[in-house]
Amino acid sequence: MNSMKILFRDCLNQKEEEALISLTERANRHGGLHYAPPVDGDLYFLCMETDARGQDFLAAALCVYHMGDCFQGMEVDELSAFTDPDQEGRGLFSALLSAAAPVLRPAVRFAVYPSETAEAVLSHIGAVPSHGEHIMELALSEQPAPEPQELLEQPLSFQREPECRLVSCPFGECRLFPGRNDRDLYLSGMLIYGRFRKQGYGCRFLRTLFAKLRQEGIQTIFLEVSSENLPAMKLYQGLGFSILDSLYYYYLLPEKTTGL
Repeated sequence: MNSMKILFRDCLNQKEEEALISLTERANRHGGLHYAPPVDGDLYFLCMETDARGQDFLAAALCVYHMGDCFQGMEVDELSAFTDPDQEGRGLFSALLSAAAPVLRPAVRFAVYPSETAEAVLSHIGAVPSHGEHIMELALSEQPAPEPQELLEQPLSFQREPECRLVSCPFGECRLFPGRNDRDLYLSGMLIYGRFRKQGYGCRFLRTLFAKLRQEGIQTIFLEVSSENLPAMKLYQGLGFSILDSLYYYYLLPEKTTGL
């Protein structure tokens, strides 16, 4: 095919969003994966092709997220990329990455599920592995009621923010984000303040919180934790969380992106 064209978007229209969701679903089925459609990105690069009937279709897509964090002192963009299974092996990902290179931040990060194909592609472009992140799940219905000594002396404080709830107490804080439905929540930003660490307050904080959420009808809690954060892993597993899936991060540094 010689009809390939790459479109740049900072906002998708409804037709493009539907095409991206469909592309993600096809790629997931083909690879046995479960990526969420990247319809909440900051920038998009869409590779369009024309089929035998003269109809344009989305053959591959690259989504850019401006993360706001740093790697080796450099600002990071996180990328999600999907290729139609029937279009693999044609260099569409490389074409999209080359088109995006001029607007990307100094360091580029990919978050991928374990996959020989993804690892081969990232190795080919010079991306280097960094660390893993576990997605963990807890069914609150399987949680025993906390013992009195596990509960906090002071009640938890809940504060509404635009997209989440801030939960705090004198010992620490965390944030709760909406889940897939009104019975799921995502826990993020878990923090126990300095002088209260390593005294069991993290466990007590979460047991108290989970008891409250269970009363509200919440059934499942999800969270993400770095595979390198062993104290947090020990805490969550001790509370009954299990690893649902794992993502692995690869970084592409400036000398690689400028050579694309």
